[in-house]
Amino acid sequence: MTPNVFSDSGVTITTEWVTATQATVSVQVGSTPLPTDQPSVTVSTDQSSYTRTQSVSIQATVRSVGTPVANTPVNFTVKKSTGAVVTGKAITGANGTAVYRLRLRRQDPVGIYEADAAALSAVDTTEFTVQ
Repeated sequence: MTPNVFSDSGVTITTEWVTATQATVSVQVGSTPLPTDQPSVTVSTDQSSYTRTQSVSIQATVRSVGTPVANTPVNFTVKKSTGAVVTGKAITGANGTAVYRLRLRRQDPVGIYEADAAALSAVDTTEFTVQ
C-alpha cells in the first residue's frame, strides 16, 4: 500500500496500514511525531517438537491497539533445518488468529525449523524441532 498523506497548517496525517474495517495513521504536528500504536503479530506452534509425518499447526494472532484484527492476510514462512523454505497464507478470523498447517514428510530433515508470520507491517518468529 502506498501511504496517503494529508498536510495542513503544520499537521501531517499519514496512513500506516488499512484493511476493509480498520486503519492506523501517524500524526505529526510541526516536527515532532505523535505516538501511534503499531500492529503486532504473535506466532506460535501447538507443540515445541514434532516427528516426521506429523502436522505442525502454526498460529498467528494479529492485534492493533490491543484489539484483534479480523480479515487480514498473514504470510507464513517456514525455514527448514537445511535452509529450504516453505510458504503459505491464511486470513485472520474474528478473533484475529490465522492458522497454517505444515505437513511434515518422512524425507524432511531433522533439526530446528524457524516459522515466521507477517501481517500488516509486523513480523514475529518462533522455532520448533523436528526429530
